[in-house]
Amino acid sequence: MSTTTPIEPNTLERNLAEALGVFSLMFVSGGVGIMLGAGLAEGGLLMIAITTGLVLGIAVISAAPISGAQFNPAVSIALSVIGKQSWARTASYVTVQCLGCVLATVLLQNIMQTEPLQQAGEASGWAATRGSAGLSVSSMLILEMIGTFTLMWVICRVAVHPRSQPVASGTIGFAVGGTVACLILAFGPLTGMSLNPARSIGPILVGGAEATDWIYGIGPIVGASLAAVLHHRVQS
Repeated sequence: MSTTTPIEPNTLERNLAEALGVFSLMFVSGGVGIMLGAGLAEGGLLMIAITTGLVLGIAVISAAPISGAQFNPAVSIALSVIGKQSWARTASYVTVQCLGCVLATVLLQNIMQTEPLQQAGEASGWAATRGSAGLSVSSMLILEMIGTFTLMWVICRVAVHPRSQPVASGTIGFAVGGTVACLILAFGPLTGMSLNPARSIGPILVGGAEATDWIYGIGPIVGASLAAVLHHRVQS
């Protein structure tokens, strides 16, 4: 019986996997949000949570062996903070993650050509992750931090510092996708539950920025980094 040695993915393969993962996340979740706004789909927040969780989980399963399936600048930065990934790779990942989201947003803007879809897209800032409950900036920032802290803690438990044998990518995908879906259901109306600076940057650049959009960069990065540092210390 012959055995084969796994081939280490090269930089192009890793970056492409990260870009495609975020592209898929934005294209599916953003597309669903716009169709809901246009009255072409039903299900509201539940539909957004389910589709976002599913596409993210599938993307994680597909890309985990290639790039680690991070799909999130906050996650990539947190891994570098605790020394699990070089800052050079993180810089590369963050760049392509944001690029993937921007490309998906531009594509949505150009294929959603009917008047109801265009109106829904413009009204939503092309699927921007923003809350509609009128919370203060500090409250929204804290919620984004807590949400991303929770997500990063789950990632650390199942992928970064598993206590037993390495966890299958299917299990990781289920855990990550399920966590994101639950957080969207719980707090989506309050902040939009971005949890991901890359997911937010596309709509900001394409649909226009608002004064509070900075919380979708700072909140997730701080929350994920705190979770990674705390979990790393617990495991040390």
